[in-house]
Amino acid sequence: MIAQTSLSAFYALDNTALKKMKTIIYRTLLFHKDNVTHRELARSLSGRVSAENVRKRTNELVKEGVVFCSGKHECSVTGRMAKTWSVYA
Repeated sequence: MIAQTSLSAFYALDNTALKKMKTIIYRTLLFHKDNVTHRELARSLSGRVSAENVRKRTNELVKEGVVFCSGKHECSVTGRMAKTWSVYA
């Protein structure tokens, strides 16, 4: 059973804001033209979007078929190996 507070929070979500965030992430990926990690993408957005939100919106864009995992490289933010993302041309 789902708690009433969870349902209320779900229905209160502003889908317009989520779409806008996905558009910003998509356009930023287009601008980079390189493979970027979630954290690199979040940093390029000057902290306006957290790395966690970038990850969530990127996964939605993958499901929509406009973004794909393009490999791995050492993240310039964390210094760890991480998946990279690109848009389909």
